[in-house]
Amino acid sequence: PLRLFDNVVQPLFFAVPAAEADRKLPLYFSLLMNLNLALQWPVLAFVTAFHAEIVQVVFGGRFIEDSWMLPVITGFATLNLVATPVTLVAQYDERPGVLLFSKAFGIYNVIALLVLLPIAGVYGAAIASGTAQAMKNAFVWWHVRRRARWTNVGAAILMSGLLWGGVVLACRALASVFGGMP
Repeated sequence: PLRLFDNVVQPLFFAVPAAEADRKLPLYFSLLMNLNLALQWPVLAFVTAFHAEIVQVVFGGRFIEDSWMLPVITGFATLNLVATPVTLVAQYDERPGVLLFSKAFGIYNVIALLVLLPIAGVYGAAIASGTAQAMKNAFVWWHVRRRARWTNVGAAILMSGLLWGGVVLACRALASVFGGMP
């Protein structure tokens, strides 16, 4: 579904006349962020609440000690949903140099992998890759921030955090009361 939203909104970005770009691009940017997060928040909440149970069912409990990898990876995936919207704005603004230079964060990824892998194992690999992607997205956003504005960022994050944080707490409370099988 996330790709579907991206593919539907993408033509809207490039159909905007230059005279209307300052008004419409932030609206389309916000629309894409809100649509993508509407699907990603429940996924993040579910894997946070039931990471051990998911690993128990899918892998027969073989990797239960590393079940927290699911929320870590999903958390970075949620954080990095901004990649497509900021890239679309950079493409609209004809900023290929920014997009090309953002690939330099791949060097950081390799260095961070070499440093964190021996220290933190697979968690280090996830952190290195997730932070490299986040820094790349932040770099691109910084260069197009005038038009890549998420118009309701505060309300969206606060309300979603309260709603889905409450869902996670309720799920964990119910699981502790009822126990149960995965």
